[in-house]
Amino acid sequence: MFKNHGRRVLFLLASVWTGALFTTLPARDAKAFVLVSKTPRRLDASPSSPTIMFKWNETTPSIKDKDKLFDGANKDLDDVEYMALMLQLAMDQWNDVHGSYLRLAFERDPTVFTDTEDRIHAISVSSKVGPTSAAFAQFNYQVGGNETNTIADCDIYLSDSSVSARNMMTTLVHELGHCIGLGHNHTNYQSIMGYSRSGNSYKLGTDDKAGVSWLYPDPAVSDEAPAELVACGVVASSNGENQRGMNIVIWSLLGLPLLVALATVMTKGVFSSRASARGRT
Repeated sequence: MFKNHGRRVLFLLASVWTGALFTTLPARDAKAFVLVSKTPRRLDASPSSPTIMFKWNETTPSIKDKDKLFDGANKDLDDVEYMALMLQLAMDQWNDVHGSYLRLAFERDPTVFTDTEDRIHAISVSSKVGPTSAAFAQFNYQVGGNETNTIADCDIYLSDSSVSARNMMTTLVHELGHCIGLGHNHTNYQSIMGYSRSGNSYKLGTDDKAGVSWLYPDPAVSDEAPAELVACGVVASSNGENQRGMNIVIWSLLGLPLLVALATVMTKGVFSSRASARGRT
């Protein structure tokens, strides 16, 4: 009776360990980044013409806590001038990715407004943004009335609600990522494109950089040897992201004694069953 109960417990523990092990394995079709749609969409840029211009009409919400950004150096600027600095900093996050040729820029144009039919990438405060959202990006893939793989127009709508400088920065970088062609990353919350980002850092994560480099690969560096070798479907990182490979090792080490105990019990059970059978004959 006790032996049978012990076997059931060991089988249960083995099942739990096996399930935990497989949850650490990357899915066969897992990707390190998420696209904005099943069909890859890209801005109308190329290595020979890498710059995409956005137009900003100088509208901005009220910006709080300006001393929390730029090391407090620009805290006395008015909201419009401060927003201009934030827009440039947000675009630089995507411009400075090694391996991507894409370059984002903006110019001031008080006459521009958000209209996804005018083929102008516009940034503006809008009443379309709900009270629970900081901003959203709206796309247009239509060119000449036909759907294409080109993001012909991407407008960023900003809420008119008061916002802190750091939150606005993460919002700007995130929405620009959508215009670039990236979607919400549901598995890596360190990604700026994560659906629910942890912390308020506006820096790109490893997955974000992989995404923009994949969409806009710089031919000047495409033939370079990789800086590090990584397993298929896993992006290496030094800040604790995607530690599935390490999880597998840990679970294997923890599960080894369990497997040994299970094998021992099963072996004893087999021999005791044979001995009983011989005794009965």
